[in-house]
Amino acid sequence: SGLPYGYVDLAVETKDGTFVGNQVINVPPAGTVVVSFTLTKYAERDPAWWNGKTRREFPGPQTPSQGIAELALNPAGREFWKSPKGIAVIGGVAAAALLAVSSGGRRTTASPSTP
Repeated sequence: SGLPYGYVDLAVETKDGTFVGNQVINVPPAGTVVVSFTLTKYAERDPAWWNGKTRREFPGPQTPSQGIAELALNPAGREFWKSPKGIAVIGGVAAAALLAVSSGGRRTTASPSTP
């Protein structure tokens, strides 16, 4: 809460060392974002996972990172439903549902799956 609008990088300090976020976090204009992450040590990764990848380091700490903080969800997606586009989608779906309900019962149709 209270973060500046834009992108931030995540680093988690533990007694086992620093874990670097696997992606940047998009902070919405409201300045509040909720993230869930899993800490995984580099040594616990399957060697095949490393194909074409290098260890990600975070500037600042004097010791190398010990692992990665993998974000479990996309924090930017939570704000869509509060945005003007999200509200327009909700309003459009609600209007279509009301129109369908109000026009229902006028025609009788058979189910296409019934012979």
